[in-house]
Amino acid sequence: MDLYDRVLQGELDAAIIVAPPFRMPKFCDWHLIRTEPLILIRPKDLPDADPRTLLMKQPFIRYDRNHWGGRLAETYLRVSRIVPVERFELDALEAIAVMVDSGLGVSLVPDWAPPWPAGINIGRTVIPNPEFSREIGMVWLRSSASLRVIGAFLERVATVNAQD
Repeated sequence: MDLYDRVLQGELDAAIIVAPPFRMPKFCDWHLIRTEPLILIRPKDLPDADPRTLLMKQPFIRYDRNHWGGRLAETYLRVSRIVPVERFELDALEAIAVMVDSGLGVSLVPDWAPPWPAGINIGRTVIPNPEFSREIGMVWLRSSASLRVIGAFLERVATVNAQD
């Protein structure tokens, strides 16, 4: 949210952010870089059961609801009528993954781009509904003096993504 606000205020030329859960103003431009589905992560020794069952029976490590990605998980839980047994709420995805690896619970997080924390061994199950994905992209002001640099950056991103 901070980076988005700084772009709107003209403090930054552009920012790579999670797409906000609202319509951006017309004086901004947006370019999608990556889509990350919501996934259930669980300790590796926990059987790969139905995500709904795991979320209702296992301790839940919540991704902070103040983050746009955390709100996505909250919406999924609410729409699915799942009331988890909450243990923790954190704003750091890497810390959540480490806690899950340590056997402290399960979590719903976006399948973020590597690197993930070294040495973790967790199970992952994609939530099979594209409605529950977060988008990562670049936002900038249409009137930015840096449009050529932004365009060059986005061309490079497209080249790298095409190689993957």
